[in-house]
Amino acid sequence: SNWSDAAACFEKLKDYKRMKKAAKLAIEADDCFVEGYVRLAAAEIGLQEFAEASVTIEKGQALKQDRSQEFELLQMQLEELEELIKCAMCGKTETLSTCGQCHTTPYCSRECQVAHWKVHKKTCEPVSLESVRKDYTCQNCTKTLKSMRVCTKCNIAHYCSRSCLLQH
Repeated sequence: SNWSDAAACFEKLKDYKRMKKAAKLAIEADDCFVEGYVRLAAAEIGLQEFAEASVTIEKGQALKQDRSQEFELLQMQLEELEELIKCAMCGKTETLSTCGQCHTTPYCSRECQVAHWKVHKKTCEPVSLESVRKDYTCQNCTKTLKSMRVCTKCNIAHYCSRSCLLQH
């Protein structure tokens, strides 16, 4: 679906608000489109809307389709996303907040975050201005140039060459 492709572009840009909107439009166009649910749940997790992501995952997992290899892969992606909406320490799913440095690892309480720190600090990477900045950096190979091609799907992502654009 074109909306799902747009959601993928927004995901690369970490623009989760637009990703969520595009994923909802993909689902609206076809409510049996599992990939739309995968993208919507990923956007909701990116926005730290864990309760909504849980509902989206349940809806996606409830879809009954032929058990094609693609469908099975999408169901596995939903299961992986489901792990992202649980406390990294105890597995609880209610009232989560994320690590103040990396803004990705969820915790249900300060106690769980402190208890998990010895494990988490090995992979915790603080969010830097470089990762948030949206400039003319190729979304595929990360070259930085003054002039770039713009993605024809989302009109936001930039690419240094036609080959990088096609790989998107």
